[in-house]
Amino acid sequence: MSDAPVVQSKNIGEQLVTRYQDKFEKALGYELISGHLSFGNFMVAVAEDVANSEKLAAAFAASPATAMSCLLMAAQCKLLPGGKYGMFYLIPRNMSRKTSSGWVKIPEVTALIGYKGLMEMAKRHPRVHSITAQVVYEGEEFAFLPGEAKIVHKWRGDIERTDDKIVAAYARCIITEPNSSVAVHDEPILHCMSRSEVEKIRSRSESWKSAEQSYNGQTPRRDSPWHTDFAAMARKTVLRALLNGGSVPRDMGMGGVLNAEADQEKQIEDQPEAPKPSQVGNVRSMLGISIASEPFDFVEQALDAMDAANSLADLQAMSARWQHFQGYDAAQVSNRYDEAVRRLGGA
Repeated sequence: MSDAPVVQSKNIGEQLVTRYQDKFEKALGYELISGHLSFGNFMVAVAEDVANSEKLAAAFAASPATAMSCLLMAAQCKLLPGGKYGMFYLIPRNMSRKTSSGWVKIPEVTALIGYKGLMEMAKRHPRVHSITAQVVYEGEEFAFLPGEAKIVHKWRGDIERTDDKIVAAYARCIITEPNSSVAVHDEPILHCMSRSEVEKIRSRSESWKSAEQSYNGQTPRRDSPWHTDFAAMARKTVLRALLNGGSVPRDMGMGGVLNAEADQEKQIEDQPEAPKPSQVGNVRSMLGISIASEPFDFVEQALDAMDAANSLADLQAMSARWQHFQGYDAAQVSNRYDEAVRRLGGA
């Protein structure tokens, strides 16, 4: 059983975004080529998404640092988070983390950009005229002619259109001439993948592998996006391949976004624990001369406090205030604590 804190309010998403409003406004207003998304709309989308999911609210409360990381990514992408929009998903996952009590499952927040979000970001580049991604079902006429830069796909409504009948996926992009709005229709940029190629990508997904595993003899959850939305994930997979191919002009931040999202899929198991209170800190606390002992609400507060510490004694005196952090949050605290100790002349 996890010893994660109980969620007291479903408004935690709004509270987190509001507390760090300046950071989000900076990210939302950051100009690539794509323009601006208002802070108000962004905050409403986050609050609504968290309020509609108890698991997501629990992950926000247990690991606010992972939530912040995902939300800042959404802000920089200028995509409204939430399943309602289908562009940027906030997905709660129980991650295995090592604590003083041993290995426990900690709810954390991970990011998933939908294929609609990738298309939205791609279309912001002035040279991208149009971009689409489709799946092909068994029984449909389909041919990919790479030498002629041509795809033939005849849609059929009289066949079984279920996930297990998907046989291929493809993405198509039409760009314009440089410094022009005239589309280059005779040479679209294409990428096609068979189902086996898509499944090969799927097999590397940590969320899919985790959902396929049986824990304590229980039936595998099979609740990852690959299980629940295979068609959408197949579209996204081929779209990512198209965007990474080098032929489609990309916004300056697109490459970083794709890499950051890929990093979300790498499950980091062994994170260091938050540093424990030192003997000096315990003595100061007993004497009533420690810094305010209220626990930090967010890991960012702990990091800022460490950066502001003027002595090792001050640093050690506040250590009791971060003991409730776990998992990814504890890792950040531990790393910053080591940096602060070195800065202040400690061992």
